[in-house]
Amino acid sequence: MLEAALKNEKITPAELAEALLSFIHDIPTGGTSAEQRFYDIYKFVCDRVFGPILVGKDEKDRYHHREGGWLGEQTRWSRSSSQQKAQRRSSSSSNAAMRLPARGTNSNEKPSLETDPVVKLLGTAVGKSKSFDPPPATLIEAISTESANRPGWGFTLPFDALPKITQEAWLATFGTNPSIHSTDNTTKLLTKILRRGPQEQKELLTFLQRKDQTKQRFSMVQLSPRGFQNQGLHSPSPVKTKAGDVALDQDSPNVILGMLEYFLFLYFRFPQAKPVPKYNSVNSGMHSHSNFGQKTEPYGDTVYHFLFRKYLLYFLPYESEPNRQIGSSSDKRESELFVRTLITLWLETQGRVKPTNEVLNAINRRSLVAEPAELGLEFAYDVIQIQFNPPVRQIRQCLRSTVVHMILDPALGKSALRESSWSLPNAMEILQQPFYNHVRSSFRHASIHQSDSSPFYAALDAWLIWLEPWNVNEMNMRDFSPRQATQRIIGSTANNHAHRRRNVYYPKHNHKSRYSSVWEPYIAANLHVYATPLAIFLRRARELDFGAKKVQRSMTTLRRVFRVFTPEVVDAISRHLTGSSNLSHIVQRHNFTLGSFAPPPGPQTLSSCQNDMKALLEEIQFQHLKKVRDLDVVDRFLAYLESFFQSGVVSGEEREMHRLLERARVIVQLPPDYLPQTISQDQAMATAPKEAKEFIKNGELTDEGHRNVVMGATKISRYDVGFVGDRAKARAGTYELEILVDVSVWITEILKMKTGLDISLRPFADYRNCLAFWLLSYVFWLFVKSFFVSYYY
Repeated sequence: MLEAALKNEKITPAELAEALLSFIHDIPTGGTSAEQRFYDIYKFVCDRVFGPILVGKDEKDRYHHREGGWLGEQTRWSRSSSQQKAQRRSSSSSNAAMRLPARGTNSNEKPSLETDPVVKLLGTAVGKSKSFDPPPATLIEAISTESANRPGWGFTLPFDALPKITQEAWLATFGTNPSIHSTDNTTKLLTKILRRGPQEQKELLTFLQRKDQTKQRFSMVQLSPRGFQNQGLHSPSPVKTKAGDVALDQDSPNVILGMLEYFLFLYFRFPQAKPVPKYNSVNSGMHSHSNFGQKTEPYGDTVYHFLFRKYLLYFLPYESEPNRQIGSSSDKRESELFVRTLITLWLETQGRVKPTNEVLNAINRRSLVAEPAELGLEFAYDVIQIQFNPPVRQIRQCLRSTVVHMILDPALGKSALRESSWSLPNAMEILQQPFYNHVRSSFRHASIHQSDSSPFYAALDAWLIWLEPWNVNEMNMRDFSPRQATQRIIGSTANNHAHRRRNVYYPKHNHKSRYSSVWEPYIAANLHVYATPLAIFLRRARELDFGAKKVQRSMTTLRRVFRVFTPEVVDAISRHLTGSSNLSHIVQRHNFTLGSFAPPPGPQTLSSCQNDMKALLEEIQFQHLKKVRDLDVVDRFLAYLESFFQSGVVSGEEREMHRLLERARVIVQLPPDYLPQTISQDQAMATAPKEAKEFIKNGELTDEGHRNVVMGATKISRYDVGFVGDRAKARAGTYELEILVDVSVWITEILKMKTGLDISLRPFADYRNCLAFWLLSYVFWLFVKSFFVSYYY
């Protein structure tokens, strides 16, 4: 029986998935008994998909999924017997007919995910070509249908299995903690979207009531003269809930969710709660490595991301989607449930972002500014305050897919053609505020020195895709399937049968922008998504590595951002920020959507970021001059030859810096005659103002100088501060080898300890000096050899 197969872990996922597909296909004809059977096995099915939730006492693995779930598998599971038979029949018939392989196929190609029975079970039929036969029912479609037909069905999920931030937001809706406010998204999810609202969560309410009674009794015991005699109070006895007859543990209450809600909560929390492998080749933030040294993704993660793209098409279909359109209230509720659950468990779990007014009050108390309204974009870096918890790699991938799905919506292009209209679809409008906070938090707190898939660069990629919806290509794709070919031959369908395919064009840093003025309503509807993250990025961009080894990567990152802000885009942003456009009603709705996280009222201009832009350009110029100064004779000669081709260390980088400067003038309205100035440390100290010299002593900032810098009364350049410490122990330079630096410092300390000589061997860590020393030694050896040969022979 199916129930026994679900409990038998020896059955392969492919065989069990085929059995479940057969059962789900028979549910519509099975009547009430089939639906009741589906309800009985539903939790076992979820346990096989995700793995059972651990409720042990180990804090490390508590409320994580146990190993064995399909989506947690590291390698591809074996195929079912029916798949193997079908492949043998296909190969034998192909050999008998001596047919040529189809165009674009490869005999050594791995089986597609579409043919995996587990993917067929958990996926959806949306996106496939139309046919006369109805598509087979899948698990998610059966869940959606039964959830609408049986809204009273409930399944229990441990409350502590939710992220801590989500728990606090839920408790805030009950009013138990006045100091914590629930977000608008969580409030709407609990009160309007979930089948059982806060007042119907009886088990959680009972837990909170008993918790309050325990606090009151404890306070009364402390105030009582006999308080020390009544310390042995017993906790109330557990009760049973109606759904599932699960006993209430004093430390772990349960929440009751509907069928679809239960599946989506498990699905969205899985990347943060999936089992961690015992070995180190694969984990939540890394890829496994194959025998050939190539990085491979765990098969469960591949299936998860593939299913997520399917779910995006199913729950958030476009208006032109022929297979499934949102028309009924049930479909709209499911779409909003999908988006708000994603926000709750993926975006809001990154930390609680403080509202703008709360941050402004704190800044006012520190007396850094006179009035809150005076805060411009230069304070965007200071306004975002959060204890940032970066999302894991799997969530970052899915968030990027979500943004791509939103941008591909044809409704964006159609609304852009209608002037003075709100251009964002409902799902994109719901996602705008949490995505805005996600980008700000990542730019403000994520590390900028990690790989291109790190939280900072993942947020940067998603942000750039969101900013340019005009980078969508649309093409007509003709259906060359055998079924359509047969229908064209017999004349049952038109020969020009085709469908439109849309994809996102990812421009390189040197590609020209496709922006046109018809997209100005879209800019107005995302005004602060353009301006505020840009201001934070300019502040953090100074941390990019512009040294000799990573200058190209850092310059490419800057140019990818700067290419978006063309003169036309900057002009539109500036007009909307100053309120001089005729789309002010769209900007007002945008501010209403951002809610308490909207920027403060007052002058918001891109020109207020001039200081950050100047500091960035001066840092690039300083690192470039330092690199040119460190060139040896050979490198200088090669740079001279490369200058004839407008490339190389000197000419090529200066050309890129000039392009960057021209785009920076456009973005923050720099003066036409502005050029980044960099001077040496000795020149800076000689030309430093009198007050700067008084505030610096022995290359260090005095107490009075520190107070004046903090209050903004004095500005000091980094060139005014001398090197502090032993130069022999400084970090490895551009032309130094780290292993030689460690060895030279170690030998120097030994010589100084044994002989007392203060001689530094650090110059020998420079490989240029090592090559010169070897060359001189070789020449000296040849001279000595020739001398002895001529003398003796």
